[in-house]
Amino acid sequence: MNLRLRGKGPSSTPVYASPPEGLTLPPCRQCTTSRCLLLALLAIAFLSGLSAKADEESIILNMNVNYGVAYRDASWVPVDVMVHNSERDVSGSVEIRTYDFNGNLQSPIYRVPAESPRGSQKRFRVYCRLDRVDRIEARLFHGRRAVSPVPTWLQLTPIDRSDYLGLILDDAYHDYGFLSDRQVIGQSERRFHREGLASDQLASLADRLPCYTAFDLIVLGDIDPERIGMAQRALFLEYVMLGGTLAVNLGANADRYIGTWVEPLLGVSIGANQFLSEPALARAIWASAGDLEHVTENREGMVTTLMPAADGVRPLGDSYLAGSIHPVGNGRVVTFSTDAVSGLLQHEPAYLKFWNDLLLQSIVDRPLNLGAIVEAATQQLPRIAGVRLFPVSSVITYLLLYFFIAIVANWLFWNRMQRREMAWVCLVFFSIAFTSYAMIFGTQGRARSTQLEQLEILEVASNNAGATLHGITGLLAKGSGQFDANLIYPGTLVSDIASNRMSMDMQTAGFFGSQGQGPFQFIQSDPGQVTNLTVGASEMRFFQTETPITLDGPLEVRLQASEAGLDGTIHNKTGIPLANAIILRDGAIVSLEKDGDIYRIQSTGEESARSLHQGVYGLTQLAPGNVTIVAGQDEPGMAAEFRNFLSALPAMALNFSGRNTPPCLVAWIDGPPIGTVDMGRNAKLQLGATLLIAWLTIEDTRQFNGAPIDLPLYAVDTYGSDAFGNGYAMGTTSAPPARRIATRPFAADGHDWRHVSLAVRPEDELAYRLALPDWVRGRRDFQLEITVTTEPRLYEGLHGAGQCKPERDLTYQSGFNVPLVTVSDGKETPLLGSEPATRTFDLGPYDTLKQTTYRVTDWRRLLEPRSTTVSFGAHCRTDNGRPVYELVNQNYTRGRGQRHFHAHIRAQLIKTTPDSMGD
Repeated sequence: MNLRLRGKGPSSTPVYASPPEGLTLPPCRQCTTSRCLLLALLAIAFLSGLSAKADEESIILNMNVNYGVAYRDASWVPVDVMVHNSERDVSGSVEIRTYDFNGNLQSPIYRVPAESPRGSQKRFRVYCRLDRVDRIEARLFHGRRAVSPVPTWLQLTPIDRSDYLGLILDDAYHDYGFLSDRQVIGQSERRFHREGLASDQLASLADRLPCYTAFDLIVLGDIDPERIGMAQRALFLEYVMLGGTLAVNLGANADRYIGTWVEPLLGVSIGANQFLSEPALARAIWASAGDLEHVTENREGMVTTLMPAADGVRPLGDSYLAGSIHPVGNGRVVTFSTDAVSGLLQHEPAYLKFWNDLLLQSIVDRPLNLGAIVEAATQQLPRIAGVRLFPVSSVITYLLLYFFIAIVANWLFWNRMQRREMAWVCLVFFSIAFTSYAMIFGTQGRARSTQLEQLEILEVASNNAGATLHGITGLLAKGSGQFDANLIYPGTLVSDIASNRMSMDMQTAGFFGSQGQGPFQFIQSDPGQVTNLTVGASEMRFFQTETPITLDGPLEVRLQASEAGLDGTIHNKTGIPLANAIILRDGAIVSLEKDGDIYRIQSTGEESARSLHQGVYGLTQLAPGNVTIVAGQDEPGMAAEFRNFLSALPAMALNFSGRNTPPCLVAWIDGPPIGTVDMGRNAKLQLGATLLIAWLTIEDTRQFNGAPIDLPLYAVDTYGSDAFGNGYAMGTTSAPPARRIATRPFAADGHDWRHVSLAVRPEDELAYRLALPDWVRGRRDFQLEITVTTEPRLYEGLHGAGQCKPERDLTYQSGFNVPLVTVSDGKETPLLGSEPATRTFDLGPYDTLKQTTYRVTDWRRLLEPRSTTVSFGAHCRTDNGRPVYELVNQNYTRGRGQRHFHAHIRAQLIKTTPDSMGD
């Protein structure tokens, strides 16, 4: 390269400097390449700087669902969104959207206010109800604009309905793998899903009760229980009071629980630890078990000494060395004297049965059937609320107005204006306007005003001032639009009721509620808001609320069950006036006598059941009380129709479709709804009522050493009527109601026994549901026996059992077999422990009864959650397998009467061993 120098000189000739000695200058082409390399290096450095700056200044979102990814379908879960902000200050909200398996956006859209300063890392908690959710997305908004164009998302899959879900609070929660053993979870196709939290994660525990009722059990292990917040402690207690299970593992963890808030719940005092081998521990726990094949000789660990410190606490096994179970409310607190990390007894079947007992008492299938109430409300309330069609006179007025305005007046006006051709143009617009008006208002109907309809169920646990208010709110709009509502109480959870998004029948306008135009937003502030609730004109849209409230005081329950019946008092200190309160216990109605705020037992369950038409049907005798009804003067039938609808709600809420209903107090609140939604002047309350259901704690003083205990039976068929021929109302519940059957002892003395039997039609298959009392859960000291008495004859009578007037016997072909009654579960799996013993009774030359006793040894399967109830299928068949009614129809012409045979079913619990759990 030649370098040109400028300077002063005597000559104008340019001067060129020579390169230093030993240095060779590159040619011009090499110079160009070097410049390109230099520019490329500078560009790379510049882009690297931009990339580093982008990494330093960014907003990153991470999401965690239910402490992991497992969730139970149709349950509330906490969704945590972690925001790492190094870019700029953000003031807005975090939004969660859920999508179903078809990719459809679900309602509602969840939002929480969010302030994210630059340089911060913050966690935002959003509570979402996941119902058939496949994908969940999270976004951060600054004002109304999304910070990032691409949302953070997760793919989700709900666990199987029959699977178990546990919340394990332990620093080494992976040590609880033994809970997946078949001897714990039962059927091989089931799984046990664990959501685990360590000590440093306890601050992320949910502060909403519905997030805990989705767990089959909660386990406390190697953690510091004092790090659990006060709100979560109260929720754990309420979870147990409602029927949940809290298990505490001591052993090496015992010192961490002494003197804490957990110790009073255990019902035992925590003693000193001792170091024991597994064989020695097993022999001490099961002294009568003989050889224990599954213990390990070289396994040792810490075992905590336990001593009973509360009434009602009982040991696990033969002594308190294994642990204890302390009934608390409708649930239980179970203490294990060992820890999980040692592995003690985790391969012993008797120990695994302890955990199986706990899963059989799951809170997941809660007896409160809100689904039936929601279905009935969405179908019936729009019809009752007041969407009214125009009368015939309004149609005549409409036609006259159309004729005079669109034709006569239109023609006269343009004729006077000397523009007659414009009359034809305006006639088109008048026709469109009148037709649109007729379609919107004339066919669909109209609402007189925008109004609210509220149905509430107040769920209370005895001796506890905390309660949950379940609300079903319907918004009936006079004109289409978007509505906003404020939530009155903090902590209220709102979900959309999507079951009413269906096509509307033009002839039954408003009957099925709103079609649900788009999802609304649920803003979880304190208290929250519902925004963008879109409702069509004269349509009703529903949403559901779940609110934790604190009453003025508890329902103080002092009830004892003895051989003589139920006795005691209930003191209402809630500050809420009740009307027509009754107790439902073991399928029987117990009447109460009211003295101010104190209720006393008026009659025993069996006596009251007979006087109130047996069992759960007595719930329909409850008068709704002083419900809120704001009816127009021209709608006098609305009040009566609403009361008739309310009379069916208690039976819907407790319809025995899930697990057996524990003892409960049922009453209507004498006053207007408590209310959780405030819409200001946009809507007023039209219809409303609140039903109270309180789960009762009853001290059982029965010794169970005497006669067998009769269990209530419920009969229902699949043909729209119960076993007594009483029809049920379609649309009020998804399943027909259960009817209690008399379980009085069988008496083989002529026709008298038919008064306690069923008239079974051979062409029908009846299902008999067995109601096992709640107190029998977790006990192995009873044997279930089912005795079936049948008569091998068919009758043609005008009436069924109890008032049978046989006209004559039916004639049929020879080879007819005695009517069979099979005992099986809902999957048609036999529940017989051995061949049944059969006895016959001769009542005369032509009457022979067959009595069969089934000893069901595996009866505890009937208690498994999320499984169908036991059924007794009444079949009448011949030897060659053909149904007997086919042969009867070939040989007999049906007359006025009804073919039937008689059957009497009795279920009893027989005490076999001393009181214990897991024997």
